Amino acid sequence: MKYDKFYFNKFLAIDALFEGGRMFVGATSVTYLLSQGISMSEIAGLKSLQAAVLMFGEIPTGVFADSFGRRLSLICGGLCAIAGFLIYYFASSLIWYFAAEAFCALSLCFWSGAFESCAIDYSKLEKEESALNRFFHLNMAINNSSVLLLGFVGGWIGSMGINLPYIGAVFCYILMLYLLITLPKEVNLEYTAHVSWILNIRRHIVAAFKEGILHPALLPFFVANIGIQFLIQPLLHYWQPFFKTLDPAITSTTHGMIFSLYCGLSAIFAFTYSRFSNRDFVKKPMTIALLFLIFCCLYFYISRSNNLWVAAGLFALLQGFLSLCRTSLSINMNREINSQSRASILSTLSLFSRLGMVGALFVISQMLEKNNSNLKEIYNLFSLMSFALIIFAMIGMVLLGKKNDKNS
Repeated sequence: MKYDKFYFNKFLAIDALFEGGRMFVGATSVTYLLSQGISMSEIAGLKSLQAAVLMFGEIPTGVFADSFGRRLSLICGGLCAIAGFLIYYFASSLIWYFAAEAFCALSLCFWSGAFESCAIDYSKLEKEESALNRFFHLNMAINNSSVLLLGFVGGWIGSMGINLPYIGAVFCYILMLYLLITLPKEVNLEYTAHVSWILNIRRHIVAAFKEGILHPALLPFFVANIGIQFLIQPLLHYWQPFFKTLDPAITSTTHGMIFSLYCGLSAIFAFTYSRFSNRDFVKKPMTIALLFLIFCCLYFYISRSNNLWVAAGLFALLQGFLSLCRTSLSINMNREINSQSRASILSTLSLFSRLGMVGALFVISQMLEKNNSNLKEIYNLFSLMSFALIIFAMIGMVLLGKKNDKNS
């Protein structure tokens, strides 16, 4: 069964708008919060709330997607994102920022698992491995290009009004919702929607453990996801203040240039990698292990650099390899997951990988509370822990690769 090129391309555009909308504020979000009198510890609290919503929302939204429709789940995710960014735009107190963050996190819950499942079903990718590999790598390349463009525009608009990028994000989600609503009814799946869907969450969790977390072919990738979620929290939420420790006079324009640099390089990496996605060496777990090792080395040198632009260059390279790591993990997991319960399994896997996020935010908040701690020390610590945490996932993937070679 040949994949459907029309839906293949349409879902690339849908996800690009979702990611680009989120990153429309990527170059200004932390600066905006600091300008509103929100402290670094309070920002850590916002991200802790995000983690809590993701933890408790992942499984119910995954079951919702498998029960009522994955397209409907994506539409709900877009509506939550619009609500979150509008609240951010109009917010005037900390409680409203918490509400905005909760809606934004809920949008990620509805999107997690449902997008990949919906794209695979509409585009008929499950039976064609080469198309599946190409979709994920192209998706990452296009997403990074979208983030580069919209993030740059958002940074430029932010110079005229620090909260204006949030309105730009809302327009991205409105366009995304239009593309989703114009999709026909979902194909190739019969959903089991019923009033008591929430009572079946336990059944879905058990199935997700058996077919997902405890699946021998998925466990190494699951462990790697936890490690990545732990390690990237300083890179996601504190990169702007980190560069300010290297140059206290850094401007929002420079932040925008760094943002554009790493998004552009990530897009180039992903697009180039997609050209080789069907080669045997790309599919091997050992290749993912090598990507992880490069990621750890770059992290190590960033934290020890005292030059702004050297650190920025290393940061851009690190983001490029990080995107390859995460995309390769997604491909390997989707290759092993049963189609009918794909959204539930992916949501459950995502939920438990959030444990890494929660752990990292706890460590960061504890360090920020100490008077003698700063972001450079946090980056130093996380870069060292990267080797210790990733080594277990690397060993698992190498062993899995040997097992697959032996079986083949």
